[in-house]
Amino acid sequence: KQWYQRRVRGVQKVVPPSRFVTDLSRGVTARSDKFMVWQWLSALTRDYAVDLVQDSTAALLKLETLSSSGVVSDVHCSFSIDVVSLYESLNHQLVVDALDDAMESCREDWTAQFKSWLKDLLKVSFDSAVVQYDEQWYSGVDGIPTGGITSVDAGNISVYFALKKLIYSDPAAMEIILLLMRFVDDMTGVWTGTLDDFNIWFEKMRLLSVSQYGLDFTVEVNSADVWTQFLDVKYRFGDGKVHTDI
Repeated sequence: KQWYQRRVRGVQKVVPPSRFVTDLSRGVTARSDKFMVWQWLSALTRDYAVDLVQDSTAALLKLETLSSSGVVSDVHCSFSIDVVSLYESLNHQLVVDALDDAMESCREDWTAQFKSWLKDLLKVSFDSAVVQYDEQWYSGVDGIPTGGITSVDAGNISVYFALKKLIYSDPAAMEIILLLMRFVDDMTGVWTGTLDDFNIWFEKMRLLSVSQYGLDFTVEVNSADVWTQFLDVKYRFGDGKVHTDI
């Protein structure tokens, strides 16, 4: 701790000539970060962010389940959505609000004192993510550390929190979205309406996300017979089924 305080006394909040990707595996909070993820955050993420898939195999299984459900139509659209610069875009207050919601939803047995302590510990982790570049020390001015030990869980919880408010709690949208699955900042899904309806809905949702949560999205939407890529999987619709390829 004393070494850390001496070394970062001259830390600058200056934007360097490029984006830093930090290796915090030996950072000052590395041990507490790893313990926080192992003991609490990882399991909380799994229980809260129910739209997540772990890998391409899990995505294939979901698509196969959808294919055998008998509800697939050859007029459905498929889409892929990406969060723009996720870790840079996550302000600390959004992460704290999302963590609050996750704990309230999935950890009713945790005391208010413990929840407050866990949020404070995560803030310490973010604030301690400094990096040396060209003999100068820098700390982040926006977002959370790319490469931080806690960043993936914080990102997953935060994105689910935003999608919960924007999509999952909207009955009208959920009637039209047949499937939505996500891997961190990559999403894909099935839209049962028209392409025009999707584009109108997406733009409204995107603008609301930018204004309320600071998260922007890019999108690609395809007609039934066009392949859509998600992780290592491609899928399209035909003959009332989902066709997949890798």
